[in-house]
Amino acid sequence: MTTVDLSQGALTELQNNLTQVKSDVAKLKVDAKDEFATQIDAVEQASASVSSSIDTAKTSPSVQAIADVGTGVRALRTSLTALNDAVKGTC
Repeated sequence: MTTVDLSQGALTELQNNLTQVKSDVAKLKVDAKDEFATQIDAVEQASASVSSSIDTAKTSPSVQAIADVGTGVRALRTSLTALNDAVKGTC
């Protein structure tokens, strides 16, 4: 989920990638919720924000709506990095 072309269909592609991230985090949550609860919660919140901004950008496309998607993706990347670092710290 590091690159998405902002051409036609990009929001759908991003939404599909986000669905995969949510699925992967849900599996981790079942296996290690207690150990990584803070990081998982942050990823879930960021994912929800990205999902909401994608919906807004699809229904009311604007420069600001696309910028909001970008802001959400950056926050999601930050929370995923923190989760990754926490998991790596236990290996």
